[in-house]
Amino acid sequence: EYTGPVRQSEGDELDEPTSARIDVRVGEHDPTGFEKELIETKIEKLFGGFEVYLMADMSVSMADYLNGVKKSEAQRDMVFLLIDSIMTSAAVARHADRKLKAPMPNKICLTVFGGTTEVVLPVTDKWGPVEQIKVFRALDKPANGSTPDDVALIMVNEQINSAEKAEAEIKRKKAKKQEWQIRRFVIATADGGSNNYARVKAANDNLLAMGIPVDLFLIGAAEDDNLVSAVRQAYQSATPFPNVDSLAEKGLETLTRRIKEIYGE
Repeated sequence: EYTGPVRQSEGDELDEPTSARIDVRVGEHDPTGFEKELIETKIEKLFGGFEVYLMADMSVSMADYLNGVKKSEAQRDMVFLLIDSIMTSAAVARHADRKLKAPMPNKICLTVFGGTTEVVLPVTDKWGPVEQIKVFRALDKPANGSTPDDVALIMVNEQINSAEKAEAEIKRKKAKKQEWQIRRFVIATADGGSNNYARVKAANDNLLAMGIPVDLFLIGAAEDDNLVSAVRQAYQSATPFPNVDSLAEKGLETLTRRIKEIYGE
């Protein structure tokens, strides 16, 4: 903002030429009529502003054991803990700082694929008993069927499109322009063997074009070169996990890294 009039020695720009000229004509060496630019810096705390879309493999091969641990159970624990960490940290941050000027939402979405491929948890910012039971039951069911991760990715794309339309409608209704935008991330767990790698790659390419990263945690031996190669050609990023005990920790590390890449340290 600008304040004035002030003396030339204190000001930045001439605002009132008449006043300055009068002062000069009467012999004033430091005429008035200038304005001073005042800059006030405010730091606004922001939290959230992202949606995490999770995909979980419930195909029959997930009932197998890897290093003494059932793959589907390791996946269940990882997905549940990841969602719980995201939503709990959001609640704690908002409670700790009630003066957030424009709290940005954190949302989650869960899609499972296998004998049944469905959106278990549509995009939501709620994480109460109802949502927790839905997630746990869906991931605790007996694994069966093939691996239609291509269908699941298409469903994720549909969920993202719906979320984007809802976001655009909110922006349209707000008088003040929203200065931030929702960021979206996709995290998938599977043990490989997709029904259609070509369609998986097409869906990944579409998400990449939208600026949405897709990280696949491949539950299986890293020595399976053919599987790892096929998966990495189809997905944006694929990391083999022979040690399923580290799945939950890796999920949080990956999401944190992705958030820092977009929002900075």
